Amino acid sequence: MDVRRIVVGSALAVGVGVAGMIGAGAVSAAPGISYDGGPGDPVGIGDNSATGAQADASNDNRALAISVFRPAAATAVGQNRTGNTVIALDGTAGFLKDYIDPYTGDHDNLVVVTNGNAAIHGEWNNVYVSGSTVSNLPIATYPDGSQAFAYGRGLPGLPNIVVAVCGQRLAGSEIVFDVSGSVFCQP
Repeated sequence: MDVRRIVVGSALAVGVGVAGMIGAGAVSAAPGISYDGGPGDPVGIGDNSATGAQADASNDNRALAISVFRPAAATAVGQNRTGNTVIALDGTAGFLKDYIDPYTGDHDNLVVVTNGNAAIHGEWNNVYVSGSTVSNLPIATYPDGSQAFAYGRGLPGLPNIVVAVCGQRLAGSEIVFDVSGSVFCQP
């Protein structure tokens, strides 16, 4: 048995258990798991379409998407984006495109989303989201509609920690990260 099958099987068991515990709600996605260990060659079980689970990672990044009740997408791709791990369970985890820096500069981040959305920009950020939406605050909007975002930066061994549950910020800088939404937490 290879490592990918063990990882995907373990992720499915965890995903089903967690989704059951949080009362994920009505079914609108087919169950699926997708894992990409970096080269952009994802492996999957179940539905790996846009209504299931989709993971995409470039070299030196990892992405895991698990859909049980809602579509899930985990994305960690781009030039100058390395050492990131994104995990999405019935939600979306990924990174923002910053207008100022075409070579993203997102390194060593951990983004974990359950029933929510997270799109971040920076390095050494650990972001945990459940039933919320988290992103870096926009600092400028340009005529073409593109934006520049506040840069989240922790220190090696001392990352920024952002925790959001049901639209409430439990940890994280309010001058760098925007937290909103509780639509995913309604009974």
